Amino acid sequence: MTQQPYYSAYEPQQKKKKVPTWVWVVLISLLVVGLIVALGVAVSKRAAQDQAGIPAGTDYAAVLYVEGTMTESAPAGSVYGGTYDQEYLLDTLETLTEDEHNKGLLLYIDSPGGEVMAASDLGDAVVAYKEATGRPVYAYGHNYAASGGYWLAAAADRFYVNRYCTTGSIGVTFGDMFDFSGLLEKYGVKVNTITSGAQKSMGSSWEQMSPETRAIFKSFIDEYYGYFLDWVSEQRGMDRAALQALADGRIYTASQAVANGLADQVGDYDDCLNDLLQQTGEAEAVDFQPTASLNLYSLMFQSPVQHFAMRPENLTDAPAWAVDFMKDVPTLWDEVRFLDGYPGKYAILARRCGNRWYVAGINAQEEPLEVKLDLSFMGSSAVTVYADDDALQGSCKQQNLKKDRSLKVRIPCNGGVVIM
Repeated sequence: MTQQPYYSAYEPQQKKKKVPTWVWVVLISLLVVGLIVALGVAVSKRAAQDQAGIPAGTDYAAVLYVEGTMTESAPAGSVYGGTYDQEYLLDTLETLTEDEHNKGLLLYIDSPGGEVMAASDLGDAVVAYKEATGRPVYAYGHNYAASGGYWLAAAADRFYVNRYCTTGSIGVTFGDMFDFSGLLEKYGVKVNTITSGAQKSMGSSWEQMSPETRAIFKSFIDEYYGYFLDWVSEQRGMDRAALQALADGRIYTASQAVANGLADQVGDYDDCLNDLLQQTGEAEAVDFQPTASLNLYSLMFQSPVQHFAMRPENLTDAPAWAVDFMKDVPTLWDEVRFLDGYPGKYAILARRCGNRWYVAGINAQEEPLEVKLDLSFMGSSAVTVYADDDALQGSCKQQNLKKDRSLKVRIPCNGGVVIM
């Protein structure tokens, strides 16, 4: 693999992005089902640029931001991942490993955890980075470094926790499983489920959980919990039995974590970074931070439910104008028009609610798309455009239409545009 120089805008080498699943859903729907789908501006994530412009050949320490719910199933553009991007983080670690000018790594962690697989894979990647390079790895816990966030922090040589950080939560859960069987019985409602075996419907909310089903779920939890204990014990050099006494799922304050050997020092981000830079010979610090560009879940899939952001961080990460747009976007449509598109390449659609039109476009091609749209049906000489740039960073601006009521738009690869 050819290494991209770190000084070229400090962009880590990315594996070729796969077209998001929802893009193919849109295009297949246009061809097969005839279901017209309008999509909002694509959310994407990218590395933060180092505005200082460090010259080529300068040694640096990387600060890799791990923020939000840890998941492998929410790539850039997903509604579920917030600012977390597993692919980006893994790609960045791979690039840093190959860059001889990188002299160390600081993991900036602000995560309550998430999927077991995501935490495990990222932790393994950090260990691989350490073993391949011999460079120091420090971790800093900001607001949260709990559960999967703590799993990652344990891989560091030293773990600093902000005094207000919540950490620990060493444990595994399947989450809540509701039992509505009593409620159904009260109102005389019966649910018939036909399965191939007694446990095929395990976890169903329509039936009371049997002791056997509970034991099956518990066996999963116990096995994964054992992996968690093994990991922390190995990475932090702790006695497993002593660790298990601390790892009943509870959370710890920063001072409690240090007192129990789960963290190394109570300190802020600057404390952690300065100590790392001393270890790296006063190298420069360069941020690598995936950030949400446009959280516009506006004109989404047409189905029995309207698809909006599902987690609080999707709203807190979004600019004010994007949040305002999500508040006002209709959920029912009076008319739909197909404006332009080609199977497997791009789609541009328009939806009308009352007397107001919304136009949405997406581009699945490897090259940017430039297209001239006839917007005379919108009945206005000026429009508001929400668009991604080539770096998939979103913006909102007013534009005047041409005399013939047309507008030329440019949609980057894996990007989108919304016009209203």
